[in-house]
Amino acid sequence: MDKNYWHHFHLRDDEFPNLNWSKCKEGKLFIKDKFDYYETYNSRLKSFDEFSFSEVDREYKFVGFLECNNYKCKEIFSIVGILNREPDEPYEDNSGQLSQDLFNSYSPEFISPPIEIIELKKEYPKAVNNALYESFKLFFTDNEACANKIRTAVELLLDENGIENKKGIRLNDRIIKFKKIDPKNGELLEAVKWIGNYGSHQDKIIRKDVLDGYELLKAVLDNLYDNESEKLRLKAERINTNQKPISKISDQQ
Repeated sequence: MDKNYWHHFHLRDDEFPNLNWSKCKEGKLFIKDKFDYYETYNSRLKSFDEFSFSEVDREYKFVGFLECNNYKCKEIFSIVGILNREPDEPYEDNSGQLSQDLFNSYSPEFISPPIEIIELKKEYPKAVNNALYESFKLFFTDNEACANKIRTAVELLLDENGIENKKGIRLNDRIIKFKKIDPKNGELLEAVKWIGNYGSHQDKIIRKDVLDGYELLKAVLDNLYDNESEKLRLKAERINTNQKPISKISDQQ
């Protein structure tokens, strides 16, 4: 996953956003028509009171729709958020002078249905995917609640791996048991737990912390359920056994 992409995520009118959603693996989302936007009260107030106020200081609320470009899907997504006017890359105009335009930067606060921050692979346990799907609903809205949902996904993952879960057993104790079976993945899950705990019981966390949680949990899920190196080993084994390329091996072999 590209954490920097999500950390500074925004949309603009002239770019195609790299967004996916769990129900359609083939399409990408694009801005449908144009977003409606209106300047906020605080922005209007500052524009009257502050001498140095400029266009880049204005803040707007926007609302609109995204659409999946897969003709078999065409799902519609509602989106709301904050619009700012930001300076684009400088360029040389016809007179040879350096110029710079402003573009609309749309920062979502809510998207429905939610988009995938990490891919929900079919190999992952369904219960874990469901918990992650719920976390996506909160990604743009509430960092702490989102981190807590990721923590819930850890609990469900431990359930899937047979780690006892009954009243009175703390998540930390369950992870300790898991680490005895799988130290490498256990270390990663412990880190996700601390991020979730901090979001639940401590203080404010930032989007970067949430993205760390997703990154760590995704690594564990891939290690357990979608290990690419193991897939390559099995492919090599099949080629070696049949002494021919995959395209020349029938499905029955």
